[in-house]
Amino acid sequence: HAEGRADDVNQKSQEEAEATRKAEEEQAKRKAEEEEKARMKVEEEEAAKRKVEEEEAKRKAEEEEAMRKAVEEEARRRAEDEEWKKMSEEEEAAKRRADMAKRRAEEEEEAKRKAEEEDAKRK
Repeated sequence: HAEGRADDVNQKSQEEAEATRKAEEEQAKRKAEEEEKARMKVEEEEAAKRKVEEEEAKRKAEEEEAMRKAVEEEARRRAEDEEWKKMSEEEEAAKRRADMAKRRAEEEEEAKRKAEEEDAKRK
């Protein structure tokens, strides 16, 4: 009987050891799954953060490009305005020179005519 009881006790402790081992395996498996879930969550959060940062960087780059274009456009418009102003000033100056030349020619013509009249009177 003692031998049978010893076998029973031995079998019982083997079953308990097996049950403990299975429980520990289950626990380890659950822990590994939880760690994997946690790791994946962290990766997803980091990916989402990167995406937000990339979108922010892209938006900032687009804003900077729009500002650069606006500054270039303003500079081009100013240069055009200056060019038009310079052309008008040059046209004005050319017109004044032409008017002065015409007046000088008229004055010379008048002086020549008077000189001819004086000449004619003398003769």
